[in-house]
Amino acid sequence: MQVVDAGDPTAPLFDPDHLVEVGIDVAPADWEVLRNQTRDLFTLLSGNCTSQPFPSPFTTFDATVTVDGTRLPRSTVKKKGFLGSLSVNRPSLKLKFDANVPKQKVSGLDAMTLNNAQQDPSIVRQCLGYALFRKAGLRAPRCNFAHVVVNGADLGVYAHVEAIDNDFLERHFTKKSGSLYEGTLSDFTTTFVGTFDLKNSGDRSDLERVAAALRATDAELEVKLAAVIDLNQFIDFWAMETLLRHWDGYAGNTNNFFIYDDPETGRFTFLPWGADAVFGAEPSSADNPEGPMLRGVLARRLYNVPSLRQRYLARVRSLLSSVFFESELRREVVRMENLVRPHVHPIQAAQFSNGLADVRRFIDTRRTNLTRELTAAPALAPSGERASPCLYPLGRFDSTFSTTWGSITSENPFGVGTATFDLTLDGGTLPFARTASTAGIDTGGNDGPKAGVNLIAARADGTAMLVGLRMLPQLYPPASDAGVMPLDLVQRVGIVVEFVGGVVKPIGLLGPGTVEFTSASSVDGGVVSGHVAGQVVSWPFGAGM
Repeated sequence: MQVVDAGDPTAPLFDPDHLVEVGIDVAPADWEVLRNQTRDLFTLLSGNCTSQPFPSPFTTFDATVTVDGTRLPRSTVKKKGFLGSLSVNRPSLKLKFDANVPKQKVSGLDAMTLNNAQQDPSIVRQCLGYALFRKAGLRAPRCNFAHVVVNGADLGVYAHVEAIDNDFLERHFTKKSGSLYEGTLSDFTTTFVGTFDLKNSGDRSDLERVAAALRATDAELEVKLAAVIDLNQFIDFWAMETLLRHWDGYAGNTNNFFIYDDPETGRFTFLPWGADAVFGAEPSSADNPEGPMLRGVLARRLYNVPSLRQRYLARVRSLLSSVFFESELRREVVRMENLVRPHVHPIQAAQFSNGLADVRRFIDTRRTNLTRELTAAPALAPSGERASPCLYPLGRFDSTFSTTWGSITSENPFGVGTATFDLTLDGGTLPFARTASTAGIDTGGNDGPKAGVNLIAARADGTAMLVGLRMLPQLYPPASDAGVMPLDLVQRVGIVVEFVGGVVKPIGLLGPGTVEFTSASSVDGGVVSGHVAGQVVSWPFGAGM
């Protein structure tokens, strides 16, 4: 499916049938620092958090990199990722070969981007998605797979994704001197325009020109936008995001995309990025619709103009007929599975087969589901721009608990452990009829098992609330080391959720706060007890988990 560009020296490293072998040797102390670096969510989302691009906390370390047997000394390695892809066990990585040795390259590449596919248990979604964007005639990164070993430790299979940088611009545009922006929770609105991250030079005035065009009336909108955006290209891009159900892209989540202000045309082009959530067969929701994706302000405004809405819906139908071929996609999934299965890491292996089954289910059902949604497409997009993700206080939580290790999977948690459950939201303390606690290893996440404590409370009407604490097993202390530890929302996470009619509703995050273990057994039946307290802050991720 993916096109290999004849005559391009970089093409062999993106050959779809080639599993790139990447070895990284870095000072062990540097690797420990690198893999444990993380984002401080309280800092990241505090105050007026969308007034500027989200800062990166990651630093660069010297390394020797070997790619398919070619040794590249004095290269550099850096951790990458925003939130969902962050991992201590298998961090996503950026490699740079010419940082210390000018013009050092391998097969024409001076850098590599290695994504850990943590949010994609199938591992194959990114490469499948980008290949379909390219098949539809859109500019998109090339993608294949890499087997990564660091200091002799096998980290399994990564998605090797072409970076969107000057080399990419040179391959796809006549001129590479335009402004290139990465969009991370970014949009052309007052709230979110500040988060666009300018990757090269420019004064950001081109963003304001788009924002100004979006303030036009419906009657003037097409003409105004066509002067600053390649409108046909955006409609194709938007239609492809919809076809692939890329809920975490621009139209679905104002996230994971690039825009390039092409100096040849004076108009913006959209480029896909972060496509690890495409091909998902999970049930439809407000944050992950089966049909039209309308969260981005550009998508919403265009959708509300009847002629432009019809162009978009017609293009989705056209792409469904011209690029989405079930038999071809099924064969491609088999090819990818055979290529990577022998090399998946144990953390990946736990969910790999189920992830592939989900992708296959999407392929088998997408035509029927999408056709139904397009037939019943709403006449208007939802009104109002998305809410700011900046954290704000909701209340406080305090609990003293005692339970046993291994009880986290208990079907009747109220028969296991005890807990107080002092939860105050919006100034009022909530009443509960029963409370309980459980503890143990939670194997449900995508970054390997986590040590977990669940604090549970039920109301008389049957609805329930849960405060869940999760941390890496190595951060869960044995009894001899039990003590007070901070909740940082990344390595030690606290979430507050409500259960209503079997549906999980996120309420907020727990922190700043602390958890203190007075006993911390990791033996089945052993005592786990302690105290947790902290502020409850808003849930910044929409309605989804």
